[in-house]
Amino acid sequence: MSIKKSEFDKVAHLAALEFDEDRALEYQSQFNKILSYFDKLKEIKTDNVEPLVTPHGIASPLRKDKVENQIDRESLLESAPDVKDSLYKVPPVVG
Repeated sequence: MSIKKSEFDKVAHLAALEFDEDRALEYQSQFNKILSYFDKLKEIKTDNVEPLVTPHGIASPLRKDKVENQIDRESLLESAPDVKDSLYKVPPVVG
């Protein structure tokens, strides 16, 4: 499987990526190498292999959620350099 130049350009456009022509050809070539690995994986016979949820037979043990060391809001706000209306006050961020 390989990707055509027009398909690569469309994907790059959808991802809002811009490349010069040389870089686009380089990335297209790398992408085609990745796709060739998937073709190799398709050749592997997996008919007698059962699907796995985990690679080992041990399930992850679950624990009960319990609240520990609860800190009240006022104590947390006391450590803040600036607070307004029970909220942390931070400088505005303009991007």
